[in-house]
Amino acid sequence: MKSKVKTSSAKSRRMTGRAAGAPKSFSAKPAAGKSSRGRDWEPATVQALAAAPSVELNEPRPLISRWPIPDAEVFALKAAAPKAKLAKPTAEPVRDLRPNRAGVPLANAPMAAPLGHAPTAAPTGSANFAGISDTGWFPPDCTMAAGPDHLLLSVNSSVAFCAKAGGAILMQKTLTQWFSNVAANMTIFDPKALYDQHAGRWLLLAVAVSNELKKSLFLLSI
Repeated sequence: MKSKVKTSSAKSRRMTGRAAGAPKSFSAKPAAGKSSRGRDWEPATVQALAAAPSVELNEPRPLISRWPIPDAEVFALKAAAPKAKLAKPTAEPVRDLRPNRAGVPLANAPMAAPLGHAPTAAPTGSANFAGISDTGWFPPDCTMAAGPDHLLLSVNSSVAFCAKAGGAILMQKTLTQWFSNVAANMTIFDPKALYDQHAGRWLLLAVAVSNELKKSLFLLSI
């Protein structure tokens, strides 16, 4: 039993001494990942639509007003609600009895900021081109994100990539096709497009609802 304890402590001391006395050139190397590197995707290459057809649903929204009950009932409830009586204010105005300091110069008065240059003209667009055509959805909920060389466009209920130079649409799909691997038989709408300039990637957020399944989802594509 004692030999085991000594052996364990000695091993611990040897490991500690080695770590403390390691040469300056010693550096830990990260372990190699087990997964293979993903394929690079270039938006400039025209992408063909998925061969498998997908049915695009446009079910009515669960709520068509700002309240879950008809407006007439809301106004009736407001009219029947008891009126709260607010207490009268008790604060009284107080006169400023300090002496007039209009003629006393202020040592710490802020200096007037020097006038800068005249405002420049507002920037103008360098290019003008058509985006996604009308899809028949209302409201369209247009959104756009700009990357270094491409634009991500999205409306209800389509998404497209186009080039900044010339505006040619390189790829266009419905949101149902885009999110087909995570949501099926659902109405997908209300897209929001963003570009993360720090990571160099686009983000696309959308909402999916199904009146038949009685569920709703937030969909995020990166």
